[in-house]
Amino acid sequence: MTDTRAHRAPGQWPPAFEEVLRAHLPETTTDVPLSATDTLFELGLDSFGTVELLVALESGFDVSFPDEALTAETFATVGSLWAALSELLPPAAPGGPVDGAP
Repeated sequence: MTDTRAHRAPGQWPPAFEEVLRAHLPETTTDVPLSATDTLFELGLDSFGTVELLVALESGFDVSFPDEALTAETFATVGSLWAALSELLPPAAPGGPVDGAP
């Protein structure tokens, strides 16, 4: 089976990831697309929001972030957060989206 996580273009993540993320970013609107380089802090994520987002991602994707992933770099941009989360997900079916997220 081919792991398609690493072959996703920047900004290509499952809708469930973006839904969870947007719920914790007060400075975003659904009419503006998110980019992998968007800074989470500039989109309104603060330290308390980071903890809430972490819990929501772990719950929604049935994963647990290891301690070494809990860094400022992981939560710096949309892309860095997706990269860290996607490493925790089971491999996707060839050509298909990441499955199992609500």
